[in-house]
Amino acid sequence: MWVSVKEAAKELNISERAIRAACQRDSKKYKYRMVDGHGGIGKVYEIWLEDENKNENINITNVTNVTNVTNDDDFELTHVLPKITDRHKREALLKGKVCLLAIKRKNGLTLSKFIDKLGREFDEIRVNEINLKRWMREYKRAVQQGLDGVDALLDNRGRPTGIVALRDEHKEMILNYMFRRDIRPNLAEIYRRCCLIHSDMPSIRTVERFVEGWKKDNRMMWDIMNNPDKARGVYMPAFGSASEAFKYRNAGWELDATVADVMCSDGKRWTIYALIDIYSRRVCVTMEKTTSSYGVSRNLREGMLKLGVPELIITDNGKDYVSNHIQDMCIRLSIGKKEVEPYSGHKKPHIERFFGTMTRGLFEGIEGFVGHNTKERADIVAGQSLERRHKAIKEWRAKQYSGESFSKAMLKKENAELFVSVPVSSEKLKELIDEWIISYENQKVHRGIKMTPMAKWNEDIGDVRAIRDMRGLDLLMGESLERVVSKDGIKISRDGIVAIYAHSKLALYVGEKVKVILDDSLSKVYIYTLGGKFVCEAEDWAINKDAQRNTIKEAHREYRKVQTKANKLQKQAETTKETVDKVVAEAFSDSLSEFREPKNTSTGAEIKKKIQEEPVKNTGVKKYDGLVDRFVQRKINGEWDEKDEMLANTNKDLYEIAMNKVKEKIAG
Repeated sequence: MWVSVKEAAKELNISERAIRAACQRDSKKYKYRMVDGHGGIGKVYEIWLEDENKNENINITNVTNVTNVTNDDDFELTHVLPKITDRHKREALLKGKVCLLAIKRKNGLTLSKFIDKLGREFDEIRVNEINLKRWMREYKRAVQQGLDGVDALLDNRGRPTGIVALRDEHKEMILNYMFRRDIRPNLAEIYRRCCLIHSDMPSIRTVERFVEGWKKDNRMMWDIMNNPDKARGVYMPAFGSASEAFKYRNAGWELDATVADVMCSDGKRWTIYALIDIYSRRVCVTMEKTTSSYGVSRNLREGMLKLGVPELIITDNGKDYVSNHIQDMCIRLSIGKKEVEPYSGHKKPHIERFFGTMTRGLFEGIEGFVGHNTKERADIVAGQSLERRHKAIKEWRAKQYSGESFSKAMLKKENAELFVSVPVSSEKLKELIDEWIISYENQKVHRGIKMTPMAKWNEDIGDVRAIRDMRGLDLLMGESLERVVSKDGIKISRDGIVAIYAHSKLALYVGEKVKVILDDSLSKVYIYTLGGKFVCEAEDWAINKDAQRNTIKEAHREYRKVQTKANKLQKQAETTKETVDKVVAEAFSDSLSEFREPKNTSTGAEIKKKIQEEPVKNTGVKKYDGLVDRFVQRKINGEWDEKDEMLANTNKDLYEIAMNKVKEKIAG
């Protein structure tokens, strides 16, 4: 039938302008004609549309002419999708039945009259002439394409994401790109790569709906692949109690380190080392600029001074905690050590929970807080952008003071309000942490133990292995080396840097090998003899310039003492030279006289007979291996005389050595 352009546009669901343009260029798409307009004014187009009830391409049976339409006939979806709601299924079935009944209605029954005759069963789908025409077009199009007409009438909002347009190979490729860890393409890049492989890819919006639906249906799996730590904290079961096996104080400690979420005034985020007693939840926290085994040992040292010596420590497998220094220290202190595998924070949950509590309870309120993660950090920076603009303007204005530096301008009272606050210093941060820990241990009731950590600590009356010998603790915890004392001091190389340690008492040990115990800060070392006698505590030569001058003076003084004693001994030797030489000459002469040959008046046979008959006489003259041997033997044999006394007065050092040997022989 012939209809106006307006009716044709509504029926075909296109614009009137498009139809007129097609007619003007004599397109074969539409059959048209020119007729007089209303009132015979001008010419207008009319478009030929096929009658709706004469479609021969639709194979419909068992539908009779109706005057009052009902919903009694059986009608069902041939391809019901599993994730369509019952309401959408019911609406699609009603729409399909209405379309079939409208197509087979009596000749001469207009759509408006047909709709009026519908029963109340169809009120749910709100049938009107416009909707009915659209449903009929979709139904006819699906049947002509060999598809199920009712499936085409399903509400798109009820369909599973991407399940109609995407094939299995499409979905598999999309998921493969989503799961890859070497690259992280966005949705547009995933779609572009899929289009290079599959030429029949649907629209990017279809892919987006599929991705969103998959993430929603597989939330746990997606979180595990995207953020394992977060997924572990959210989804991993946490039945029972991780502290149940630790029944008393210092039965076990958990150790860990983290970078503070606070930027200090020196522009650095310091490393926080912490340990926690699993039984009582008492903690000990230290701060370091960088991570190292010495930071771990310092934290352990403070913890043992505060809580005592633990039986077991639980750490991760970071290089700070598995170093030879820490391993040897645990052996010397008889401390058990357990290392958990990488990325297993749930196996030391108490220290991880403490870090979270400290961050939320303390760091968030400190000037210089930078956020827990990248997203929070970006939000903080964005929030500070306006403040920074004002600060930049104020700084620029403050620099305009002629003849004054910006730092001087800041000190002026009238400029105090021009400048915003600055982050805290590292010393202030440590002070705030210590104050917060006192409150944490004495006032905050811990949810796990149902009391404060200090109350739980005092509840156990068992003995604690406490530290009483500070120097002994340093020996046990420090790294031990052997070095030869040089004229410059003791040289120790660490990380390519050579440090020289000096002390005035080392002047007495130049050239000797000593034992060196490294302090955890490397600013000083403890010197012991190989026999274990404490010598001194030497400092790094480059740290304290004032101490350098004092050390040099004291070392020179010690050297001069030794030099003075040596000079005194040398002078004594010079003054007694003549006396000693005379005594030695006499002793040597006496010894020679005993071996002078007598005049031989006897024959050989007589001499031989005389030797055999007469025993060898003791001449009473002895040979000594030096003055020390002479003093020892004559004292023991009771042969001491004035000559020995004179020799002893002139050789007092040798005499003292001889007397010590006499005492040893008598005692032995």
